[in-house]
Amino acid sequence: MSARDAGPARAGTTALGRPAAPRAPETHPAAPPGTIPTQRTRPAPVAPAPAAPGRRRRTGRTVAVVLLCATLVGAVAAGVVVQLRADARAAAWARVEERAAVLDAAQRVDAEFAARTRAAAAAARYDALVADAVARAGTALTAAQAAAAASPHAGEPALAALRTATDALSAAAGTAGTGTSPATLAARTAEVAAPQQAAVEAQAAWQAAEAARIAAERAAAEAAQRSRGSGSGGTARAARPASGGGAAAAPAAAAAAPAATWAAGVQSYGVSGLGSALNAARADAGLGALTVVRSASLADHAAAMAAAGSIWHSGNDHIVGWVQPASDAEMIAAYLNSPPHRAWILKEGKSTVSIGAVTLNGRLYTAMRFS
Repeated sequence: MSARDAGPARAGTTALGRPAAPRAPETHPAAPPGTIPTQRTRPAPVAPAPAAPGRRRRTGRTVAVVLLCATLVGAVAAGVVVQLRADARAAAWARVEERAAVLDAAQRVDAEFAARTRAAAAAARYDALVADAVARAGTALTAAQAAAAASPHAGEPALAALRTATDALSAAAGTAGTGTSPATLAARTAEVAAPQQAAVEAQAAWQAAEAARIAAERAAAEAAQRSRGSGSGGTARAARPASGGGAAAAPAAAAAAPAATWAAGVQSYGVSGLGSALNAARADAGLGALTVVRSASLADHAAAMAAAGSIWHSGNDHIVGWVQPASDAEMIAAYLNSPPHRAWILKEGKSTVSIGAVTLNGRLYTAMRFS
């Protein structure tokens, strides 16, 4: 066996060392006729051709493109991640801001409600203070006006001071709550007390002095009357009132002589005309006539008022007044125009009116008592 034959036989041995299956004998194609046989040689091995430069460049570009794409994809992915994180942070911050805005709005609503509540409470307290101050001012003003009306002889300085205080109080009360504070109104109210007390005290002093004067004059008149009575051997008597119950007074009362203690110029005035005018007013009201009686004590009081140029109640009368010129009808009309005096003239259940009347310088002064 030749070396060519041995090679294939070894090569065909299996892993178990068994001989390979027999192979058909190698045949060569027959040479065409006329061909000279020559020795053949085995072709030399051909080395692989070196790679072309263009292919290497394409491969490099491909690798570069792949790397660039990968880089770009990575960058894009990183950018997307960053953007997603930024968006998440922005969304979270927006939620925080929204929540903060909701809380802030709720706090503002609460603060506004609390402010309105405090303002309403303060307004209510202020209104209560104003109402209380106005009520106190009204009470003080009424008392001061009553004191002034009851103190006609307190003297002009005292009455002027009281008028000034009451005018200031009235003006302050009129603007309470709009231009005058409760504190200012309270101060104006307190300022009335002193002049009011001064007027009352001045009137009381005048009243005491006047009462003492009238008592002294009355005592002197009684002493003079007793002296005249003892000298003539008789006793002075008052005139008997008319018994018919009409408007006429007792005849002796028509024109009594002036009392000895009256001031100069004071003249007695007949009461029959006054009684007639008074009963005419009662008749118009559907009331019965009163018996008219002249009263010496009321005449003395009327004389004292005439001398003083003013009027006041002595405690023994119900109504007092004066008119000028002297007129029975005007005197009764003046009384009827005053509700308190009208009430006495038209009072039911009365049967007698005692009247004292005098004149001085054309002015008629009267004092009346109903019984």
